[in-house]
Amino acid sequence: MKTYWAQLLRLFAEDYLSPQMVVDRWRVASYGSPDMEDARLQFKENFNVEIILDASGSMNGKIGESTKMQLAKEAIKEFAASLPEGARVSLRVYGHRGSSADQHKQLSCGSSELVYPFQPYHAEMLENALNRFEPTGWTPIANSLRLAQQDMAEFDAATNTNIIYLVSDGIETCDGNPVQVAKELAASDFTPLLNVIGFDVNAEGQKQLKEIAKASEGLYANVTNKEQFKQELERAREIAEKWELWKQNALAEIDEVWVDRAKWIELYQRDWYDKNWRESLNLGAAIDHLAASGKIGQKGRTYFTQQREERERFVAASEKELIEYLFHLSASSYEEMRAEIESKYTGN
Repeated sequence: MKTYWAQLLRLFAEDYLSPQMVVDRWRVASYGSPDMEDARLQFKENFNVEIILDASGSMNGKIGESTKMQLAKEAIKEFAASLPEGARVSLRVYGHRGSSADQHKQLSCGSSELVYPFQPYHAEMLENALNRFEPTGWTPIANSLRLAQQDMAEFDAATNTNIIYLVSDGIETCDGNPVQVAKELAASDFTPLLNVIGFDVNAEGQKQLKEIAKASEGLYANVTNKEQFKQELERAREIAEKWELWKQNALAEIDEVWVDRAKWIELYQRDWYDKNWRESLNLGAAIDHLAASGKIGQKGRTYFTQQREERERFVAASEKELIEYLFHLSASSYEEMRAEIESKYTGN
């Protein structure tokens, strides 16, 4: 029975977020604070954001009534329109040539195009750029990150705040090494903050995308709908607004730090609650199916149901403990928080 239960968990267990995710977002939420030692998080004269968007065939997959690509395009338009005057944005797409068939691999893997070069938001030009491509081919993440270095080469870190968002719904499929390229990006002269957004990604894809973010000391988030995608891009818009205030010399101090930290605790709590609910629902449906198809008897059904209920209670108790812990941490400095979390949660 224990072996079968372990298999059910392997199939349906959710990826519950570490409290380190919240602390990393607190760190980025403090963008522009004079206390931030990381030069990437200090405001400079210019503000540049590049979005690198997956246009491989899997982006045709649907979430609700719309494809992932349709949702991504809508979110990108709303994000670009919300940026303050003076901020520059660009859009690079990859995998939009050929098809996902083997005979088109070389063509598709070589397709990475800057469809909207760095410039302030221009509604018609961005709309035209978004209409130029649809999802079709392979996934050349490494090559696209390498080309992003060229896109940003002129924006030295001394006078530019540089942010890159890599959006993908799967792993590299063009034999590149995106983790190594991400390391090179982090060490480049324009030192961008590279954030990675996984769009409804499976466990294998999440693993690689997390490694890309980690290699560049950036953030990773997995989103499953348009609203979550918009929320991740919203972080860049909020940073841009702080940058605009900084340019006007109106940001002597960032008094919103506590508000930002409380907001991320709330989002973290909601994420755990939603995943616990979805995990319990999926496990319950699987148990019902096994019973209805005669693969388990009443004894097995009772055992699995008890295990499911115990896990649901355990996750709920863990959520409560972590939320209390994060409120305790929120008054500490970033380095203090990181050290405590690594000591308390590494390997757990």
